[in-house]
Amino acid sequence: MHKSSKQRLIAIIDFAKGEIKDLQNYCNLEYKSYFDDKNLRRLVEKIIENITNATIDVFKIIINENGLKMPDSYAEIMSEGSSVYKLPENQLKDLIQVAKLRNILAHDYLDIKWEKINKFLKEQQETIKIVIALTEEILVKDIEHN
Repeated sequence: MHKSSKQRLIAIIDFAKGEIKDLQNYCNLEYKSYFDDKNLRRLVEKIIENITNATIDVFKIIINENGLKMPDSYAEIMSEGSSVYKLPENQLKDLIQVAKLRNILAHDYLDIKWEKINKFLKEQQETIKIVIALTEEILVKDIEHN
């Protein structure tokens, strides 16, 4: 793995882990609080967007390092990255939904956002944690190999 890729992956993983840690404070968020508190809503949406972007960035690096063609969409990047990591179908589906959530945060109505955010808080972030752990394993193996 190129040194610059390794350094970038380490930085992205550290950032994503921090964002996931911060998000844990909101895993029991209720719709009323989300709806009523504009600043809370923005904070949770931004943290989720940051986690999603970090995951996409990890997969872009992994795809590039494996000499694969870069997909055009975020969902395709998640799919290709999942293939490299050999993730099971349920985790692939989670990651594709997370990629779609990124776009929903920017464009859809509150009720639609809430449904997707709540699913991320309750279920899908576990898949992101798996991607982070697998990336850390790749980095450790690369360090041990070199």
